[in-house]
Amino acid sequence: FRTEYVETNYLKKGETVVLSEGKAGLAACYGKVEYVDGIPQNRNPENYDIRMAPVNRLIAVGTGTGKAKQGAPIVGQNKLLTWKGEVLEFTHSEEFKATAYYRFPVDGEITAMGTPTRVGAIAVDPTVIPYWTKMYIVTQDGEYIYGVAVAEDCGTAIKGKWVDLFFETYKEACDFGRRQVDIYFLA
Repeated sequence: FRTEYVETNYLKKGETVVLSEGKAGLAACYGKVEYVDGIPQNRNPENYDIRMAPVNRLIAVGTGTGKAKQGAPIVGQNKLLTWKGEVLEFTHSEEFKATAYYRFPVDGEITAMGTPTRVGAIAVDPTVIPYWTKMYIVTQDGEYIYGVAVAEDCGTAIKGKWVDLFFETYKEACDFGRRQVDIYFLA
Protein backbone atom coordinates (compact mmCIF):
# COMPACT_ATOMS: atom_id res chain seq x y z
CA PHE A 1 0.00 0.00 0.00
CA ARG A 2 0.95 3.63 -0.38
CA THR A 3 0.80 6.47 2.12
CA GLU A 4 -1.35 9.44 1.12
CA TYR A 5 -1.29 12.85 2.80
CA VAL A 6 -4.09 15.41 2.95
CA GLU A 7 -3.53 18.93 4.23
CA THR A 8 -5.88 20.57 6.71
CA ASN A 9 -5.91 23.86 8.56
CA TYR A 10 -7.84 22.10 11.36
CA LEU A 11 -4.50 20.95 12.79
CA LYS A 12 -1.46 22.97 13.86
CA LYS A 13 1.28 23.25 11.26
CA GLY A 14 3.21 19.97 11.09
CA GLU A 15 0.81 18.08 13.39
CA THR A 16 -0.43 14.80 11.94
CA VAL A 17 -3.41 12.50 12.50
CA VAL A 18 -3.67 9.03 10.99
CA LEU A 19 -7.11 8.78 9.41
CA SER A 20 -6.66 5.24 8.14
CA GLU A 21 -3.95 2.65 8.68
CA GLY A 22 -2.74 0.99 5.51
CA LYS A 23 -3.44 -2.62 4.68
CA ALA A 24 -1.61 -4.78 2.17
CA GLY A 25 -3.55 -6.31 -0.68
CA LEU A 26 -3.46 -9.85 -1.98
CA ALA A 27 -2.84 -10.94 -5.55
CA ALA A 28 -2.35 -14.27 -7.29
CA CYS A 29 0.24 -14.37 -10.07
CA TYR A 30 0.04 -16.83 -12.95
CA GLY A 31 2.78 -17.50 -15.46
CA LYS A 32 5.47 -19.86 -16.69
CA VAL A 33 8.53 -21.07 -14.84
CA GLU A 34 11.44 -22.60 -16.76
CA TYR A 35 13.36 -25.34 -14.95
CA VAL A 36 16.86 -26.59 -15.60
CA ASP A 37 17.69 -29.83 -13.80
CA GLY A 38 14.67 -29.27 -11.50
CA ILE A 39 15.82 -25.81 -10.43
CA PRO A 40 13.69 -22.76 -11.41
CA GLN A 41 15.73 -20.53 -13.72
CA ASN A 42 13.32 -18.11 -15.31
CA ARG A 43 9.92 -16.84 -14.15
CA ASN A 44 7.61 -15.15 -16.66
CA PRO A 45 4.45 -13.76 -15.05
CA GLU A 46 1.56 -13.56 -17.51
CA ASN A 47 -1.45 -12.57 -15.45
CA TYR A 48 -2.34 -11.11 -12.07
CA ASP A 49 -5.59 -11.73 -10.25
CA ILE A 50 -6.23 -9.16 -7.51
CA ARG A 51 -7.98 -10.98 -4.68
CA MET A 52 -8.05 -8.06 -2.23
CA ALA A 53 -7.10 -4.48 -3.12
CA PRO A 54 -4.67 -2.67 -0.82
CA VAL A 55 -5.95 0.12 1.43
CA ASN A 56 -3.66 3.12 1.44
CA ARG A 57 -2.54 4.72 4.69
CA LEU A 58 -4.12 8.18 4.98
CA ILE A 59 -2.53 10.91 7.09
CA ALA A 60 -3.87 14.42 7.69
CA VAL A 61 -1.08 17.01 7.94
CA GLY A 62 -1.71 20.32 9.70
CA THR A 63 -1.10 23.57 7.85
CA GLY A 64 -2.85 25.98 10.23
CA THR A 65 -3.07 27.13 13.81
CA GLY A 66 -5.28 24.28 14.97
CA LYS A 67 -8.01 26.79 15.88
CA ALA A 68 -10.25 26.39 12.83
CA LYS A 69 -13.88 26.45 13.92
CA GLN A 70 -15.64 25.55 10.71
CA GLY A 71 -15.23 24.05 7.30
CA ALA A 72 -15.95 20.86 5.46
CA PRO A 73 -14.38 17.76 6.98
CA ILE A 74 -11.29 16.16 5.49
CA VAL A 75 -12.53 12.98 3.85
CA GLY A 76 -10.74 9.89 2.60
CA GLN A 77 -11.19 6.12 2.54
CA ASN A 78 -14.57 6.25 4.32
CA LYS A 79 -13.13 8.23 7.21
CA LEU A 80 -13.50 11.91 7.97
CA LEU A 81 -11.57 14.27 10.19
CA THR A 82 -13.80 16.85 11.87
CA TRP A 83 -12.63 20.34 12.76
CA LYS A 84 -12.56 19.11 16.39
CA GLY A 85 -9.95 16.51 15.46
CA GLU A 86 -12.30 13.52 15.70
CA VAL A 87 -11.91 10.69 13.20
CA LEU A 88 -15.30 9.22 12.22
CA GLU A 89 -15.92 6.23 9.98
CA PHE A 90 -18.76 6.42 7.46
CA THR A 91 -20.33 4.04 4.94
CA HIS A 92 -21.35 6.59 2.30
CA SER A 93 -22.39 10.21 1.82
CA GLU A 94 -25.29 11.88 0.02
CA GLU A 95 -26.54 15.39 -0.75
CA PHE A 96 -29.78 16.47 0.96
CA LYS A 97 -31.84 19.63 1.43
CA ALA A 98 -31.90 20.81 5.01
CA THR A 99 -34.15 23.21 6.87
CA ALA A 100 -33.97 24.38 10.46
CA TYR A 101 -36.58 24.18 13.17
CA TYR A 102 -37.04 25.36 16.71
CA ARG A 103 -39.79 24.51 19.19
CA PHE A 104 -40.75 26.65 22.14
CA PRO A 105 -40.85 25.66 24.86
CA VAL A 106 -38.12 23.07 24.33
CA ASP A 107 -38.80 21.43 27.71
CA GLY A 108 -41.47 18.76 27.39
CA GLU A 109 -41.39 18.44 23.59
CA ILE A 110 -40.63 14.93 22.34
CA THR A 111 -39.65 13.42 19.00
CA ALA A 112 -41.51 10.69 17.10
CA MET A 113 -39.19 8.18 18.80
CA GLY A 114 -40.13 9.45 22.28
CA THR A 115 -36.85 11.24 22.98
CA PRO A 116 -36.58 14.93 23.97
CA THR A 117 -36.17 17.48 21.17
CA ARG A 118 -32.58 18.67 21.21
CA VAL A 119 -29.65 19.55 18.97
CA GLY A 120 -28.62 16.36 17.22
CA ALA A 121 -32.10 14.79 17.15
CA ILE A 122 -33.24 15.52 13.61
CA ALA A 123 -36.40 14.98 11.57
CA VAL A 124 -36.20 12.76 8.48
CA ASP A 125 -38.40 10.91 6.03
CA PRO A 126 -38.11 7.45 7.63
CA THR A 127 -38.65 5.78 4.25
CA VAL A 128 -35.38 7.40 3.09
CA ILE A 129 -33.37 7.47 6.33
CA PRO A 130 -34.42 4.85 8.90
CA TYR A 131 -34.94 5.96 12.50
CA TRP A 132 -31.85 5.77 14.73
CA THR A 133 -29.48 6.26 11.77
CA LYS A 134 -26.39 8.14 12.93
CA MET A 135 -24.97 10.84 10.62
CA TYR A 136 -22.49 13.70 10.37
CA ILE A 137 -23.95 16.78 8.68
CA VAL A 138 -22.20 19.82 7.17
CA THR A 139 -23.42 22.41 4.67
CA GLN A 140 -21.86 22.11 1.26
CA ASP A 141 -20.30 25.57 1.58
CA GLY A 142 -18.75 24.57 4.94
CA GLU A 143 -20.37 27.55 6.67
CA TYR A 144 -22.42 25.44 9.09
CA ILE A 145 -21.30 22.24 10.72
CA TYR A 146 -24.27 20.62 12.38
CA GLY A 147 -22.12 17.67 13.41
CA VAL A 148 -23.29 14.27 14.62
CA ALA A 149 -27.04 13.74 14.39
CA VAL A 150 -29.49 10.86 14.87
CA ALA A 151 -32.74 10.34 12.96
CA GLU A 152 -35.32 10.52 15.77
CA ASP A 153 -38.16 12.65 14.42
CA CYS A 154 -40.31 13.12 11.33
CA GLY A 155 -42.64 15.73 9.96
CA THR A 156 -45.47 15.82 7.45
CA ALA A 157 -43.49 18.17 5.19
CA ILE A 158 -40.24 16.17 5.38
CA LYS A 159 -40.36 14.01 2.25
CA GLY A 160 -37.57 12.43 0.21
CA LYS A 161 -34.00 13.68 0.51
CA TRP A 162 -34.82 16.38 3.02
CA VAL A 163 -33.88 16.69 6.71
CA ASP A 164 -35.01 19.13 9.38
CA LEU A 165 -32.30 20.14 11.87
CA PHE A 166 -33.21 21.16 15.41
CA PHE A 167 -31.57 24.34 16.78
CA GLU A 168 -31.56 25.64 20.37
CA THR A 169 -32.72 29.15 19.51
CA TYR A 170 -35.09 30.77 17.07
CA LYS A 171 -32.25 33.03 15.83
CA GLU A 172 -29.98 30.04 15.06
CA ALA A 173 -32.80 28.37 13.13
CA CYS A 174 -33.47 31.56 11.13
CA ASP A 175 -29.75 32.09 10.43
CA PHE A 176 -29.47 28.56 9.05
CA GLY A 177 -32.69 28.76 7.01
CA ARG A 178 -32.62 26.28 4.13
CA ARG A 179 -29.36 24.91 2.70
CA GLN A 180 -27.82 22.04 0.76
CA VAL A 181 -25.93 19.66 3.05
CA ASP A 182 -23.65 16.68 2.75
CA ILE A 183 -24.67 13.84 5.03
CA TYR A 184 -22.06 11.24 5.97
CA PHE A 185 -23.79 8.09 7.20
CA LEU A 186 -21.70 6.86 10.11
CA ALA A 187 -20.63 3.25 10.45
